[in-house]
Amino acid sequence: HHQVGGPLPAADAVVNPNREDDLSGQGHLCAAGVVFLCLVQTAKVLRERLPNVAPVDLLSLLDLAALATVCDVVPLTGVNRAFVVKGLQVARQQKNEGLAALARVSRIGEPINTFHLAYLIGPRINAGGRIGDAALGSRLLATEDPVEAASIAETLDRLNQ
Repeated sequence: HHQVGGPLPAADAVVNPNREDDLSGQGHLCAAGVVFLCLVQTAKVLRERLPNVAPVDLLSLLDLAALATVCDVVPLTGVNRAFVVKGLQVARQQKNEGLAALARVSRIGEPINTFHLAYLIGPRINAGGRIGDAALGSRLLATEDPVEAASIAETLDRLNQ
């Protein structure tokens, strides 16, 4: 949903659905939505070229696409709506250690919904960048270690007070 300003950089590829020459009609996507769709296409090409390699479970990442879509306040229509609906289903399974830890420190006692993403989880993730270490949020969302996730979530919760 970010508009292109000025000349495009010299690059092999510039992926932005708001480019003047883009015909996708997906200019309403947040960056995570654009990245997710790029991953879907990359996975498709990899399946075609490497049929004997196990496919990546991209659906397990939809909780992150939903989080970004809600927190970036983009229109909840089309593919954005699908990201959020399916992403909430994934988030409710609490397979992402970081999101699960944030849900605990946020005292979310019910299935995660868009309110929780927008007003409880999102601000805590962003607290590191506002007040301390911006890498805390990405470390939290990427970790598979529940102890590390709990520690980072507690730090972000404190920073968000």
